[in-house]
Amino acid sequence: MGVFLKYISKNMLEKKGRLFLLIFSIMCCTSLLIMSLGLVDVLLDSFTQPARIAAEGQDIAITSVTDDPFIDESLVKGDVSHIEGSIAVTGVMKEDEIIYVKMSGRKGYDKDMVEGGIEDVNEKICVISDRIAKERGMKMGDKLTIAINGEKTDFEIKGIAANNGMFYADTKKSFSVAVPYEYLNQLLGAEGRYNQLTARFDTEDKSYENIKKLVDDFNDENDKVAAAQLVNDSKDGSESISLGLYVMLSIVCVVCVIIIYGAFKLIITERMTVIGTFMSQGATKKKIEQILTIEALLYGIFGSAFGVGAGLGGLELLTRMISPLKDYGIYMPLRVNGTHIAIGVVFACLLSVISAWIPIRSIRKLVTKDVILNRMETQHKKGAVRFIIGVLLLVVSIAGAVINNETVDQLGGVFLAGAIVGMLMMSRKFIKAAAGKIAGLFRGNTTAFLALNAIKTSKLLRGNITLLVLTMSSVMLIASIGDSMTDFIIDAYTKLNYDYQVTNAIPSNTDVTTTEKLVEKISAIDGIDGDRICTHTYAYSAVDEYSILVMAADPDRFAEWGEYLKLREGKTDAQYKKYTDSDDKVIMVSTAALKKINKKVGDTIDLDVGGIKDSFEIIGEFDGGQLNGGILILMHEDKIRDIFRQKESSMLTFFRKDGADADKVEKELKEAISDLGATYITKQEMVDNNIASNKMIIDIMKIFTYLALVIASIGIFNNISICFAQRRKEFAVMASVGMNISQRRRLILTESITGVIWSAVTSIPYTILLCRLAQKMLTASGMAFDIAFSWKSFPIYLAVVAFVIFLASAGSMKNIGRLKVVEELKYE
Repeated sequence: MGVFLKYISKNMLEKKGRLFLLIFSIMCCTSLLIMSLGLVDVLLDSFTQPARIAAEGQDIAITSVTDDPFIDESLVKGDVSHIEGSIAVTGVMKEDEIIYVKMSGRKGYDKDMVEGGIEDVNEKICVISDRIAKERGMKMGDKLTIAINGEKTDFEIKGIAANNGMFYADTKKSFSVAVPYEYLNQLLGAEGRYNQLTARFDTEDKSYENIKKLVDDFNDENDKVAAAQLVNDSKDGSESISLGLYVMLSIVCVVCVIIIYGAFKLIITERMTVIGTFMSQGATKKKIEQILTIEALLYGIFGSAFGVGAGLGGLELLTRMISPLKDYGIYMPLRVNGTHIAIGVVFACLLSVISAWIPIRSIRKLVTKDVILNRMETQHKKGAVRFIIGVLLLVVSIAGAVINNETVDQLGGVFLAGAIVGMLMMSRKFIKAAAGKIAGLFRGNTTAFLALNAIKTSKLLRGNITLLVLTMSSVMLIASIGDSMTDFIIDAYTKLNYDYQVTNAIPSNTDVTTTEKLVEKISAIDGIDGDRICTHTYAYSAVDEYSILVMAADPDRFAEWGEYLKLREGKTDAQYKKYTDSDDKVIMVSTAALKKINKKVGDTIDLDVGGIKDSFEIIGEFDGGQLNGGILILMHEDKIRDIFRQKESSMLTFFRKDGADADKVEKELKEAISDLGATYITKQEMVDNNIASNKMIIDIMKIFTYLALVIASIGIFNNISICFAQRRKEFAVMASVGMNISQRRRLILTESITGVIWSAVTSIPYTILLCRLAQKMLTASGMAFDIAFSWKSFPIYLAVVAFVIFLASAGSMKNIGRLKVVEELKYE
């Protein structure tokens, strides 16, 4: 075995360009797999890590579900411990922009102090974090002016704490302060009670699922208080992200498989004499297959080593990019998952071995005498069968693309795979037949006729065109998904009708809600249409094991705002009218949500919002589009207020009067709402912000696109080299009958140009088919948006592919001059 390994290692290192090609291809696929497996964890950590540190070891937050917001430990039933109470209030600081201050009334604070601390006294004193002290240039004894319920109060800094616990997530625009409990107790009339308790469950299993079960049990046992998890590390809703990544990874892998397949065909071609020598010395075909399989395995092992490193490096980069406190030099630690690494290594080895298996198996067809004489012609008797199967797969895939049916949509991934396999199986015979017909039209042009005839007769050239079509289609599919997603976001937010949106209002601690104050202030602005203000109240409800967004608003105004949801169109219109007119406990549920919870119109479901439970009838369904991933429930706003105690709106949307000066309106609007901690944003700013927030996903798609293009480009180089190496005898025959070097070079160039034109013409309809199938697959996963062929990207990628082919052809045209006719034809 040692001798064989030495021989294999020598052969691997002999062709350094091919070694790089194979290891680079496997590395790219492995690194993308590692990143795809780990991306969801990275995204989840960006939300959960700050929450986990701020929770200070506690599991749940307990709040009142009665009209009285204040509670104490005596109201809590159940097996919980380490109960700690506080009064939580949000204040604001009006500077160049609104700064939100999360105030926590504590009975003293001296945890992780840099200096100072506070005791529980009825005084206007506070503790801030070291980060905020440095950010604002403040020190002990300075005053911090905070508005509570619109009234400004100066708090003297009596302590500066380390950036940990409740202070961990402090930023310039939003930070926490600790103040004496007794001060807020007297200010708000809490009578020694709290508006929030935190507690722990006595269990070692702190998984999301177990804590969620314990929370449900706690809420069932308590009727005056409700608990909510402080850290939500559920992966619910991440499936669509993972699916999209795996689809693009699969496309890159298909290109990689073709490259490895072609590379091993070239390896076998180059080593045919050595293989013949082995056979003449008694080596069996099985032993030769084993040697080549070990070589493929070694490529996989080396590729996986680099791929795992590149994948972890990519995850580290993503981790740093999305770390919530990166502006302060604080980055989340990278979680290295051993299982993901093991999966990556096994994947790389299987990818390499399986891709090389078909060329390796072709050795079984060889005859020792023919191998020694370098006669490599083989008969492929199953070409017609393969062609028929390929055509059938394509026909079935086309049918799957044009039939609009829920079951068909669920099989979108199967049809997509069938379209790719079908094209690979039927393309060579189709190209052969088409090239023969087209060649007849160019009998007057010798070079074009010979080029087309060569494509007709050369399986290698037809294989190269197949790779070109697959390359262009794969790259264009990924580019089309990215461009369509951007267009979809713009279209979705364009069809949400409003001019301004107000959010972030601080909940009121008085009988008059902040929402009522905002409506009054906004209506008083001369340039605002006060009759079209829509208040939206959002909350998440637990339904079975799912968390679904409840959107509550006045039905008529909500329908005007949400034109994107098409509530006044088709069969949804009649259902929405019934929903609008009803005073009962009825809801509209999105189609995607109904599928998740396995319900239908007419059924009754139990909603659990903040620990308060009640039953509602499903009176209609609608298409949720991509709002919250399409998982939505619509409810009358009075129901969410009266039943679920949601007294404040999440946002307000409204319109500017025709002809009103936008700058003047916005100036008055900012002044009117800032005292209540609210901020506004225009519709265009919202569109821009959402495009920016989705930029990372689109950039990831571009990375897949570029990698697919790079890998395919290297593969094209490799394939053209294979074509030249295996057609040396053919070119020698041409030279022997009088074709000069210039004519042969022109023939190679014409073949390449023909391949580019062929791939351009064929890849357009084929990519459109793939786009339709990918759209169905994404629709089934909950990401429902139209994928249109990206015409603007097509010329760019076609030019890149054409340039790569020209460079590869230039190498072959250069080598054609070094061809020795006698050497190539000495056995003929």
